Amino acid sequence: MKFHLIASSSLVGVSAAGLAGAVDITLGGSIDLGVEFGLAKSNTNLTFADAYNSMNLFLTAAGTTDAGMKYGGSFSMGTTASIEFNPYSENNVQYFVKATVEGASDIVGALHNVSGGGSVSIPSVMAVKINSTWRSVGDVRTDYVVNAAPSFSSSNICKIAGRGTASSGIFAGSLNSTTTEEAAAVTGGYLPVGQFAVMGSTSIAAGATETVTLAAGGSISTTHGVTAKITQTTDLTESFANPAGAASSIVRYHYLNKGAVDLDGGGSITTDTVTDALIYAGPFMEVKMASSTTKLVVGAACVEGLNSSDAAFYLDNASKVMTASDASIYIEGGFGKLTLQTNDYSGSVSAIAGAGDQADIDADGLVVVGESVGLLGANPFVAIDLAPNAALGQLEVLTGASLNLGGLIAAFDLKVGSGDLIAIDTWDLGLDYAVGGLSVGFAADSNSDWGLSASMSTGGFAIDAEFGATGNEDHQKSGIVYSIEGATSLNGFGVSLGLDQDLKTTFGLSYGVGALNLYADYDVADDGGSVGATLSF
Repeated sequence: MKFHLIASSSLVGVSAAGLAGAVDITLGGSIDLGVEFGLAKSNTNLTFADAYNSMNLFLTAAGTTDAGMKYGGSFSMGTTASIEFNPYSENNVQYFVKATVEGASDIVGALHNVSGGGSVSIPSVMAVKINSTWRSVGDVRTDYVVNAAPSFSSSNICKIAGRGTASSGIFAGSLNSTTTEEAAAVTGGYLPVGQFAVMGSTSIAAGATETVTLAAGGSISTTHGVTAKITQTTDLTESFANPAGAASSIVRYHYLNKGAVDLDGGGSITTDTVTDALIYAGPFMEVKMASSTTKLVVGAACVEGLNSSDAAFYLDNASKVMTASDASIYIEGGFGKLTLQTNDYSGSVSAIAGAGDQADIDADGLVVVGESVGLLGANPFVAIDLAPNAALGQLEVLTGASLNLGGLIAAFDLKVGSGDLIAIDTWDLGLDYAVGGLSVGFAADSNSDWGLSASMSTGGFAIDAEFGATGNEDHQKSGIVYSIEGATSLNGFGVSLGLDQDLKTTFGLSYGVGALNLYADYDVADDGGSVGATLSF
C-alpha cells in the first residue's frame, strides 16, 4: 500500500519550494502462521511440535528535489519471542546497568593571584586542573552496576590414545561402575578404555560410617610426548553410611576427574595445554577429517569449551514483541549514492554454494556505503563499519566494483586487513550472465572456495542448481557440495522438489489465493517440516 505525504508537512525546517512536492511512503509486510511436524525414523508416528507465528513490517520513504537529488530511507520491524542484547563492558567485565550522575555541583574555594595576592572570584572559575585533568561543574561520572559475568560449566573434553605410562593412583574406567582398571598397570602398553580419574574406594560394614579424603595428583605420559594430570585442586571428602540392617558391607567409589593435557609435553601451562578438562583414554582414537573420511590415530586431541566473554544475553518475553532493524537512509545525485545503514553489507558479489562470502561487513556499528557510477558501466563502492570504540586501524573497510558488459556482469570485493589499510585481508570474485530465461553465475573467494550456479525458467517450470567446492576453514567439512531444486506452478498451485549432496530431499506444496499463500513442506534432513499460511500486504 502506498501513501503520499506532502513534503512541507513532513520535513521540518525545509522549504517546500525546493522539493518535488511529495514523499512516497510505502508500508508493507506479512503475517505467517503455522505448525511444525515430525515424520521419520525418530518419529514413529506423525507428531506435531511447536506452533509458530510472526509478523514483519517494512516502511520505505523516497523523494526527489527540484534539483534532481533523490533521498529516502527504510526500516523493518518483526516479532520476536526473545530480545537479544549485549551487556556494557568495562575493563573486560560485563555489567547489565550503566549509571550516570552529574559531577561536582559547585566549585567552592578561596583563590588568590600568584602575583600581588589579589583575590579571584570563585563564580568566575569554570574548571580546576587536578591531577592533570580538568574538573568542572557538570562533568558526568559513570559507574557500572549489576555484574553480568556469566558462569558456564567447563566443557573441555580430551581423549588420549596409544601406549602410555602412568603414576600409581590413576585409574581409567566407568566412574559409575564397580569395575575399574588402574592405568599404571599398563606401563608401556596400550591405555585402558575409560575416563581418567584419581579414584579410591572404601568398604563399609553394616551399621558403619566411613569418611574418605581424596587428594589430587598423579599423571600419565604417552610415547608421543603427551602428558596428562588430574589438576582438580579441592580435596574430595565424602562420608558414606551403610544402614545397620544391611545384609553385608558395601563398596563406594569416589574420584577427582578434572585435569589438564599438555599436548607438547613441555610441562608448562601454554597455549598447547588444555586445562579443566574431562580426560578419556583408549588404545586408539577415531577422528573425522574435513574430507568426511575417518582415521584411527594415537596421541591426544581436545575439544575446548565455551568462552564466557562471547556470551549474549536474552530476555524471554511473556508474549512476542516488535523489534526494529535494518534501518537505512540515503541520498543520491550526480556524485553517486551515499547510504547509512545498521545492517550487514555483503558488497557486489553474490555468494554461490558457500563461495564468494569472505569479503563482507558484519555490522558492529553504523555502516557507511558510498557508491559511484564510473566509466564504461563500472560501479565502484567503498563501505566502512564505524564500530564503537574502534581505532582507525581497526575499522572494517570493504571496497570493490561491478562492471556491466551488456548482459555479463563482473564484480569483485576487497576487504583490507585489520590494522593495515593497504594489505588485502579477504576478497570475492563473481561473474553473472543472463539471457532470456537462462542465467549462470560463478563465484570464488580468498578461502579457495568456488561455486557455479545455473537457473532456467520456461513454460511455468523453473530449475535452480548450485555446484561448488568449499571447506578450507579450520575444522570445517571440505569437498564438493551441490543442490538442485525444481518448481512449477499451475492455476495457483505450486510444487517444488530439492536434492543436495547428501542425497537429502525437500518437498514443498503451496496454493495462492490473492495475497494469501497456503504452504506445506518437508525436509528429510530435519526429519520434519511445517504447514502454515502467509498473508502479505
